[in-house]
Amino acid sequence: MLALVTACGGDGGTGAVVTVSVEMGGASAAVVEHEVLEPMEQALMKVRGVRGLRGRAVDGGAVVDVSFAWDADVAQTRSAVVAVQRAIPPDAMQPVVEVRPAAWVLVRASDDPRVTFAQRERLWKAPVVRVETCGVREARLSIELAPAKLAAFGVSAAQVAEALRVESELPSGRVGTAGSAGVVRVLGGATARDDVADTVVAHRDVVVRVRDLAVITERAEADCLVVGGGALLRVGVRTRGQQRAIEKALVREKLKPLAGAITIERRGGRPREIELVTAPHGPVVEAVLSGDDVFALADVGRAALTTLREAPGVAAAWCLGCEPANRENLVVDRARAAQLGVDPGAVAQALRLALEGELVAEYEDGDRRLGVLLGVEGGTRWGEVPLEGASGAMVRLGDLVKVEVASGPREIVHVDRRRAVVVRVRGEAKTGVSELRKRLGEAMKSAGPTVRVRLVEDGELDGERW
Repeated sequence: MLALVTACGGDGGTGAVVTVSVEMGGASAAVVEHEVLEPMEQALMKVRGVRGLRGRAVDGGAVVDVSFAWDADVAQTRSAVVAVQRAIPPDAMQPVVEVRPAAWVLVRASDDPRVTFAQRERLWKAPVVRVETCGVREARLSIELAPAKLAAFGVSAAQVAEALRVESELPSGRVGTAGSAGVVRVLGGATARDDVADTVVAHRDVVVRVRDLAVITERAEADCLVVGGGALLRVGVRTRGQQRAIEKALVREKLKPLAGAITIERRGGRPREIELVTAPHGPVVEAVLSGDDVFALADVGRAALTTLREAPGVAAAWCLGCEPANRENLVVDRARAAQLGVDPGAVAQALRLALEGELVAEYEDGDRRLGVLLGVEGGTRWGEVPLEGASGAMVRLGDLVKVEVASGPREIVHVDRRRAVVVRVRGEAKTGVSELRKRLGEAMKSAGPTVRVRLVEDGELDGERW
């Protein structure tokens, strides 16, 4: 017999929620769970006032939502983050801490970055904790490094990334009058593209510039795609009482808030695909099933989704931890890297550049901002990318990374430090919470003796970053 257990708040937490995230390029969800997510959870549970944790391990990183009691000192989280940094592998990035908004306001936006980013800057003057966009087509310079040229010049991808970063930040002059001064970048009639191409990476027998190592193209692209087209902007507020003020600020920007709208991530990867669900809108209820076997949990979740999507009174249904994946995992051979004198962090960065590309710099080009996306020519030639080892010797990335064929979920979800699958349903306008609980119970009757079911608060619906 299925027992439905009601959980309160954010799995027991009723106060502020803090999000701690760590990136670890080139690591599978299973590796991230063991080497990053579990140490993060162990450290964060020691913070006084913590009442619940929700973690997520995906290919390339982990995120933990930490729920606090109302009277807890959230600032204590930062001391735990120091402990997290000591516990995670050296090739993982520095932990990032953010306060999760209590509620979100969502609007349709322009895909013109000049319009949307100007609106975003003005919104930061209001009482907000986060402003995010999806679907905005930003101008990018794409730099595709040729591994053979890197090897010929004895230059690593990391050196190119650092040279571009430094060049974009260095001013070439300063001008001002009494009492005021401003930093001025003197371009001498050149374009931002020329600046990037002429950036000096290294001095060998000849000066090595970016143009000697890569193909440079300009295009407009979005990091996040809205299903059906267009762009979205969402604004997070610290308290629900501030939500109305933000809605008025959006109206002044000639943006109409989408009442009751939520977004659902349809596909992981890069770029993400986001579906906007606007109507009909009713309550959202979720079921949490914990267990040890991620495959069995995912099977239960997918079966429940099939039933729920056809159930009367259900407007939308989705699942966290349900997506299966059969793929090749890239595993860093840390012992081999140490033997050759290569920093594991450099290996992880090279993998990020080779497989996904990385935004390494930003230029002002007239009235627009131009991001510089650094990657590797062809994408599949990651094994040929050179890194700098001991005494300046160059080492191929393929000599430090093993390819393992594996089957497993792209996402491993933890609820209070246990593996879990989370199934959510959104009711139609006239569907009540009790009816949704019943639908969930029917869909997950094969799950076992205990499933936790609760009403989801508005601020949790868009808890994931785009």
